[in-house]
This record gives sequence, structure tokens and C-alpha cells, in this order.
Amino acid sequence: MSFDVLKRQPRVVDFLRAAIQKNRLPHALLFVGSEGSGQREAAAYLAASLFCLKRNGAEPCGICAACKRVLEEAHPDFIILTQPEDSQVIKVDEIRGLKNKAALKPLEACAKVFVIDPADKMNDIAQNALLKTLEEPEGHSIFILITSSIEKILVTIRSRAQRVLFTP
Repeated sequence: MSFDVLKRQPRVVDFLRAAIQKNRLPHALLFVGSEGSGQREAAAYLAASLFCLKRNGAEPCGICAACKRVLEEAHPDFIILTQPEDSQVIKVDEIRGLKNKAALKPLEACAKVFVIDPADKMNDIAQNALLKTLEEPEGHSIFILITSSIEKILVTIRSRAQRVLFTP
């Protein structure tokens, strides 16, 4: 994974940079766009920006140990929840596990970044289980929900997350 795909999403990058620099990063983000438009890369960019050891403003260096581990999806404070291979949906048990991890302090970084990709694969029970956590996140946790089908995300979740639109 690299940040090269984000060159096609300058408004997204500008939004994330400004939010980090002004220390006004929402605790819940809803990345909306067609598949392959860079949502997962933007999530990694955000995590690297927060965790980077040699950050320049809000720009991650991309070469320090923290940045490399984020890019490899191996950083302990960058947690990605995906649809299990043996299931059509993300179930409530996966969300409960994620909520338990959110209750813990970050292992290395200043925050934890949780990514649910694709968020539209959560069933209604799982989405409702996530709701309380999005309303009142414990500690310093940031949740990024990635979707290409916003209509499959409950209205109550949409209202609690800052929507970030990705162009095709």
C-alpha cells in the first residue's frame, strides 16, 4: 500500500491535513466512494499522520518505523476490521471485539485508529452495537467506516460520523 492513490483525492487529503493541524479530527469518519477510490489508503494516511515519528506538519514521512508498519497494516494501534471470509456480513461479535479493543489504551501511538471496511457489510445488529461507541468513544479512538453503499449504513450511524466523499 502507498499514498500515491491519494493524489486523485486532493480534497480528502486537504481535509485530513487541516483537521490534524487544527487538532479537530472527528472521532468518527464515514469514507464514502466507489471501490478503489482510495478510502483504505486515506485511512492509512490518517493513521500514519497521527503515528508518524518524523511528521512535517500533518504530513507523514512514510519512512519511519511507525509509517512503515501502518503501510504494512501491522501497527498495533491501526486496527482493520473486514468481512470474514466465511460470512456474508460483519456480525455483532466482531463489533464487540472491536469495542473491547477501543476500551484499551493505545500500545504505542497517541491514539487508536479503527477501520471497518466495508462498513456496509455490518448487519443491523452490529451497526446498532457500534452506535454507543460512536456516540461516546472511550479514550482516544478514531473510527473510520468505509462504504460504497451509504444507503446500507443506518441513519443513526450516518448522523454520528463526519462524511468524507471520495470521487471515482
